[in-house]
Amino acid sequence: MLLDNFIKLLDSFTNMKEIICLQNNQEIIEYYKKHKKPDFFKYFYRLKVNKSDIKEYQQYCNAIICKNNGLSPNKIYKLLHISKRKVEHWFYENNKPIVIHILNYYSELGTPRNKTKWLSLNSTRGGLLTGPWIKVPSKIVSFAQLVEVIGQTQIHKKNDGDLVKDYSIENRFAYLLGFAVGDSSKTGIVRKNKIIRRIQIRLSKGYETNERIGDFVTFCINSLGLRMKKTKDCPAGKCNTNSFYSWMSQSSSFFSWIYNVCLGLKDNELTTYDKIHANWIIKAPVAFRISFLQGLADSDGFVDFSSKQVGIITEPNTDFITKILNSLRINSHKRFFTNNRLWSVMIDYNSAYILPLFNPIIKSYRYKYVEKLYFSTNISGHWPEWLRNEVIKELNKGNRGTQIVKNILENYNIRIGMEGIRRLNLKNEENSLFRH
Repeated sequence: MLLDNFIKLLDSFTNMKEIICLQNNQEIIEYYKKHKKPDFFKYFYRLKVNKSDIKEYQQYCNAIICKNNGLSPNKIYKLLHISKRKVEHWFYENNKPIVIHILNYYSELGTPRNKTKWLSLNSTRGGLLTGPWIKVPSKIVSFAQLVEVIGQTQIHKKNDGDLVKDYSIENRFAYLLGFAVGDSSKTGIVRKNKIIRRIQIRLSKGYETNERIGDFVTFCINSLGLRMKKTKDCPAGKCNTNSFYSWMSQSSSFFSWIYNVCLGLKDNELTTYDKIHANWIIKAPVAFRISFLQGLADSDGFVDFSSKQVGIITEPNTDFITKILNSLRINSHKRFFTNNRLWSVMIDYNSAYILPLFNPIIKSYRYKYVEKLYFSTNISGHWPEWLRNEVIKELNKGNRGTQIVKNILENYNIRIGMEGIRRLNLKNEENSLFRH
């Protein structure tokens, strides 16, 4: 008899009759009248709702109807065939189902325009979205879309006393994007209703300037209103003699959006093995493209002293990086490393310095190498006697090739070629044999 009365009560509710809702549940009940199977979660970036979530939403709304009409929790759980503990969670601990939380967000935010979706920069471990909220597109096709997204993060960002005011927020984002393609870890964390990511960086303590790189990436992320900080150093591994500087960001759906939308990668893809899909970068402003390359170069770049060239390990995005360099009118060529079987893109050191390929604010050890090459004196042809003697000293110390070029450059600001070292080495060995 009680069940029959309840069915009649639901029918009257569906027809908007004889039901009075509590003030704080009014919007929920009004929405439920029209949407027994809700679809408002489609307005949120990659927020997943399954069948059990929908069922719990329906149970909750029916429980509220019963409560508003005088039924006690003991009667409600029996009537609706749901656990007593669940009803107590709802009524006494205010522990609402996830769909109800999303409905509350939707009620506050409304429907986003221009085919965008709502994204919360922060969330709790339990899955609640705590804002601030921004609107993001599901696909980037133009630089203007990115500018609009980044502009929203600035509304919510605290004033961090920018040390680099001339380096625009768009260029900071570009640097972060390039670095994300390179050496950083973009750990995906699977929650029940969404996938969030965080950025983690480990850089060798073998070069002191690596600490400035990590701090600059942190600065770029903080500029977007997201948290990142330096953490405890990591110990050296079996293959590494140096320990590592370490940084870690907060977890955020925004990093997932960067990964999936800005870089065009699927959840199961990795930047190490899978190509990014970000052709919109090629049409972005020149400064943005350069900042993107700087982030990638500070992560995966190197200076080849033997050929006096600068390179970036670009596998598997060699063709894409070549296109960006072409758009900047920088001549480049591909080179294959037989040791690790990875492709890289090479440019001459003059172009690397003038661009510049490495970030001039950070002034990493690679930047300083390129700067030294650019302003050094080239000695070709016959070397003066003092220089030959210095190279012979280096050879006698057991140094070879690249190390000798670096040492002569560092000590005398002079560029010498590998061929000259090889000729002098052969002659030095011949003289040694003759003496013996």
